[in-house]
Amino acid sequence: MAPLPNLHTLSLACMHDGTTLMALLPRLPETLHVLHVTHVDLSAGELVDGLELAHKRGMRWPNLAQVDLIHVHQTWGQFEPVMDALMRMNEDPDTDVVVVLSEKDVLAGRRADRTVAKKRWGQVSQQWAEKGWSCLIDPE
Repeated sequence: MAPLPNLHTLSLACMHDGTTLMALLPRLPETLHVLHVTHVDLSAGELVDGLELAHKRGMRWPNLAQVDLIHVHQTWGQFEPVMDALMRMNEDPDTDVVVVLSEKDVLAGRRADRTVAKKRWGQVSQQWAEKGWSCLIDPE
């Protein structure tokens, strides 16, 4: 794959699964500001795997300002490791990084699972905000 110098915004939509995303993430340049992923089934963990691989290869995104994960089939349990991996890619953001999630993804499942997710959300969203990461849930 050819290098992508000076890439500012990457929008990926309507892909069958996240295998392409997993291979692409370690190749994205430091200039990345916006990562928009929508209508991609990431339930198999490809996003966190790709982010961890990028981190291991020394890639960082110090300019990252926004991440949109809309209709990506990630439960709350899958999202927390993604947030940890994203935070390693930009450990000390100059400005707040906004992460937008789809409510249908994060709070999906049985009522008991949604209750746990909402409680956990209250606990960790404040911790993330203190580190410069604001997470918003889009009710759609």
